[in-house]
Amino acid sequence: MVVSRHATLQISGWPAILLGLWLCLMGAAPAHPATIEVEAGTRVLNITSLTTYWIDPQGKMTAADVAARAATLPFQPSRAFQAHTLDGGAVWQRIDLGPLPPNSRWTLQVNFNGVDHVSLHHQDRQGQWHSQLAGDHVAAADWPVRDRQPAFRLSQDDTPQVYWLRIRSHPIPVSAQLLIYSDQEFDAQRNASHLLLGAYFGLALLVIYLSAMGVWQYRDVAFAAYLGYASSMMMVQVCFMGIGGEFLWPHWPAWNNVAPFVFGMLACSTGAWLVREVCG
Repeated sequence: MVVSRHATLQISGWPAILLGLWLCLMGAAPAHPATIEVEAGTRVLNITSLTTYWIDPQGKMTAADVAARAATLPFQPSRAFQAHTLDGGAVWQRIDLGPLPPNSRWTLQVNFNGVDHVSLHHQDRQGQWHSQLAGDHVAAADWPVRDRQPAFRLSQDDTPQVYWLRIRSHPIPVSAQLLIYSDQEFDAQRNASHLLLGAYFGLALLVIYLSAMGVWQYRDVAFAAYLGYASSMMMVQVCFMGIGGEFLWPHWPAWNNVAPFVFGMLACSTGAWLVREVCG
């Protein structure tokens, strides 16, 4: 009886050992995202946490290189709110997307202002790669979807599709939310955001106008300092909200990239001037 019980323990121990080895191998294997299903009737879907990511330290790999080596690259599950400090590198996010519902166009929006370079890549059935480019280093007039933030049209295919999103930005850490919009919802949210921003900048222009009237009527240097400060601060918001790249300088990517820093320095200088005049 003792021998029989000991043999039973030895046999029952093997499944536990095999299970432990399997769990170790699964933990060491690269993360593979589940296919993202977009159901009919969906208006907007946040897919940030449904993707995987890998940071290319040098930022030199192409989409074809990443796709060919994806099985060996250490892709990790993305989190809903996660910042990446790239330091000259690039972050790749893999998006495994199921067939999209027909009768509507679908748009992927990278919900992050001020990113230097964003590109979306996918391979068609013939093996050809297709790329869309956006970001501060690309003229807004050449974006696939002209908007305040980078947005890309998704392929209307009846088969699952793997997309590779590449984001590169320096020195600001990147914490982008990835949102899939139906065509109607994308237009609705864009119109609503433009309406609210129009009201905000309308009030800012009213303040600037009243400051200019104060300078003309009272000949007071303090009003001139406030005029410069209010104007600079409004332009900082124009840059960071993407309004400048979309409407004011859509063909000047070089200026679009440096404008926030230029107006930021002007805002600091005129703010210090204003404090000096008021205190004096």
